[in-house]
Amino acid sequence: MTPAPERLAVILPTWLGDCMMATPLLRALRKGLPGTSIVAVVGRGNAVVMEGLASVDEVVPIDKSSWLRSAATLKSTGCDAVLLLPNAFRWAAVARLAGVPRRIGYARDGRSWLLTDGVKPVMTGRWPRRTHAIVPAIRHYLGLLTAFRLEPDGRRMDLAVTPNDDKAADAVFISGGIGDERLALFVPGGRYGSAKLWPTKHFADLSHKLVADRFRVLVSTAPGEEAVAEAIAADGDVTLLANHGLSLSAVKAIVGRCDLVVSNDTGARHLAVAAGTPTVTVFGPTDPQRTTLNAPREVEVFLDLDCQPCQQKLCPLPEPQTQRCLRDLSPQTVHEAALRLLKVEA
Repeated sequence: MTPAPERLAVILPTWLGDCMMATPLLRALRKGLPGTSIVAVVGRGNAVVMEGLASVDEVVPIDKSSWLRSAATLKSTGCDAVLLLPNAFRWAAVARLAGVPRRIGYARDGRSWLLTDGVKPVMTGRWPRRTHAIVPAIRHYLGLLTAFRLEPDGRRMDLAVTPNDDKAADAVFISGGIGDERLALFVPGGRYGSAKLWPTKHFADLSHKLVADRFRVLVSTAPGEEAVAEAIAADGDVTLLANHGLSLSAVKAIVGRCDLVVSNDTGARHLAVAAGTPTVTVFGPTDPQRTTLNAPREVEVFLDLDCQPCQQKLCPLPEPQTQRCLRDLSPQTVHEAALRLLKVEA
């Protein structure tokens, strides 16, 4: 049996939600490799999400724009093994350029020859139409444990809120005049593409319904999503957190302070579910099977039209069919889903 590595670098995915869905894998590695130092190598924007996790010994931000800079950063970790969570060819090449002796990942996308430990991906169909099966991301990442002959330690995502996160959230709440209230948080953005966004008018209409239910409605948006936030505020009854110094560090703490989260299929949804907050997730073009979290405190809402899921960043259908998967998903439907969820919680 191959000995456990002394220092294991784990190359995490690009997207925030995928980083969160990798935390069950990190927890299983920590449990199964107690003598190994685990180094989370993650894009600079998401490094704060890994901070504080008991499963990680060190967080190393990496510049993903350059293969050479990425290889230099990976080499500087001094790791004797690297686990590649992204399936892309480039990360196997980066690991090889960095001279890491043991390179572990799924044997696919023409990169098998760059790996020392290739894990067979799950396939479906028959030759010549055999293709990669759609596997929920959490299960997909956990499949890499076979390289270490380890078993999963459940599929629950982990979120660690640090004192710095709490301090950042406190500053936002003080600036926004947010006190001990019943809070609903909207996450109306998403960097995947405009086809993924539930209409701002729907969020605004939902805000009025929740205010009638005695909620204070907060809106969390990332840089570049100002137009989305302002459109909701124009018609809705909301507090825009971006106007009060919002950061990803603050969001980590804020999601756990809310009584309800309503979100597109985006990264903050995963933070909310990991925090244990009742969450309603609106799905349009993306496939719930790929990111299903099987969380008892989450409800996934979608219409299941013939064109879903298309996985397109821009809706390819002409008017009046454009973005029907989200336009026809009414605020009333999402409101009722939220009330059912909260009733179960109560």
